[in-house]
Parts: sequence; structure tokens; C-alpha cells
Amino acid sequence: MNWNSFATGNAREGTNHSIVFQRYHRRVGYTVYEVIGVAVVEPYVLDVTFRNGEQRRVDLGDILWGPVFEPLHDPAFFAKAHVNHELGTVVWPNGADIAPEYLYAHGKALPVGASM
Repeated sequence: MNWNSFATGNAREGTNHSIVFQRYHRRVGYTVYEVIGVAVVEPYVLDVTFRNGEQRRVDLGDILWGPVFEPLHDPAFFAKAHVNHELGTVVWPNGADIAPEYLYAHGKALPVGASM
């Protein structure tokens, strides 16, 4: 498999990218963070639930710059955040997404069951 295809979207049709990506990184000892739930708690702030059961609150206000993130400055559009289960992360209707590793690393841990 061409690992560069993940960046270009040219992986074989029908391949579950998330599963292939996770298996590869588990082999090389890399922790895989997969998002399974998201709730918008206020403009630019998300409560994110990961497959391992952890929940983290992430403030994205400081990183929403550049053309793809421009629509997210509108709180109504930001509120359209949802989980793409194939990618295992948070996405928006315009194609913007945030790496799950970023969400995990920059989020503040929440008590189990605190949101959603």
C-alpha cells in the first residue's frame, strides 16, 4: 500500500483508512487516538470523546486560521462539527478537520461522563 495515499485520498477504493492507519501505527509503537464523539460546548470549544473512553475539552479558538478554517469563525457553522468515523476525527461540512492527536494533546481531561 502507498502510505502517501492517505494524504492525497488515493488509497484503494473501499479501504477503511482508519483501520489500516491504526494497524500500521500500532506496529511501530505509535498511540492511535480515535474520536468517537463530539459536542460543541461554546463557540470554538469542543468536548471530545476518544475510543479509549477519555474525554477532553479543547479550545480551538487560537488555531482557526487559513482558508479552510475561515468558515469556522461563524459560531453557527462551527456548531456543525461532527465525527467522521472513517477518519476517526472531528470534521465540518466544508472539509475542515482537526487531527485527533492534536485534539488529545491540547485538550484538558474531563471526568468520565462529564459531557455529551
